[in-house]
Order: sequence, then C-alpha cells, then structure tokens
Amino acid sequence: VSIEDCGHAPSYLAPKCKLRLPDEARPGLLCHAPVLGYAAQPIDAFAVGVCVFIMLNGRKPWERACSDDTYYHFRMHGLRWRKPMARNAKEVVLGLTCADPSRRLSMQAALDHPWFQV
Repeated sequence: VSIEDCGHAPSYLAPKCKLRLPDEARPGLLCHAPVLGYAAQPIDAFAVGVCVFIMLNGRKPWERACSDDTYYHFRMHGLRWRKPMARNAKEVVLGLTCADPSRRLSMQAALDHPWFQV
C-alpha cells in the first residue's frame, strides 16, 4: 500500500501551515502548493479513514471520483457498510471521515482509540 502526500509533509513541521494544491496535482508528482487554504492533517486523516474503510469493508465508500453530487451524498448520508463492523472500528472510521474537518478525529486520537489498542 502506498499513500503519498503530494508534498504536504512539510505541514507537519508547521501544523498551522495552510496549503492549496494546484488543480493538476496528483500523487506521485512533485507539486508546488502556495500557502493559503489547505489543512493537510485533517485531509490526511480523512484519507486514512477511507483506506481503513476499504480494508474492513472490501469496497470503496463511493463508486466514482469526488464530484459535488458524491460529496453532498456523503455529507448527508455518510458511509454505507457492506459488512457488520465492530462498534470500535466504526467509531474510528466515522471519526476519521467526519465531513467537518474541525470535528474530524486526529491521527493521534485514532491511534489512542481502544480499537487500535488490541
């Protein structure tokens, strides 16, 4: 499994740093993001939540790349679980994929969650 951050790792050195990616940015390419509107840590936590969802559920949480319709549906209805999941596992995934970045579970909080303490 390869998770790439497209150059956002420097934000861990300065957690309040905000970046905005150019539209053509994608994993595996060097990109230069101007400092202005991207909070890397909540976005990275969301990506980890999606990866954990896929590993536990055997499928992606949505079928196509993000569009306004997909994002709206996700915000209104959340994730659809194919298989029964342990309550603790759901708490972690739902916390990491919370649509509101200010309420999203941090990576440290996720790692401290009882589900990861097994």
